[in-house]
Amino acid sequence: MKQCEHTENGATITCWEANVVSGYTITKLMANHDNKERPLSTAITPEVGKFYNITLNKDKGYNLSADGNTYEVYNADGLLAWNEASQGDLSLNCTLTACYWGSNPDAGIGYNQGGTTIETTK
Repeated sequence: MKQCEHTENGATITCWEANVVSGYTITKLMANHDNKERPLSTAITPEVGKFYNITLNKDKGYNLSADGNTYEVYNADGLLAWNEASQGDLSLNCTLTACYWGSNPDAGIGYNQGGTTIETTK
């Protein structure tokens, strides 16, 4: 992909140009060099000469359990999201699916290696 610009209704729009196969339906995209494919909300079958507006949501860093009570956290963003949510609901659980080391006092989080203890301090 390469960054480019095009003009639409007199406005210059910065976009990313991708090489795709015309007529091939795209259902997932990979972005941000994180090797994670993200499903598109609507599949796209590109046509030559057309522009498509695609917005990808940032990876939240967690999955929420079916009952909505447990954050299954797999990166620092997810840990921060759980911390923020738990400030309003102390019954929320956090399950770490990756190993973390350190703390973030600015965010009010302390945790240990292996993720066996997590505490909020704010």
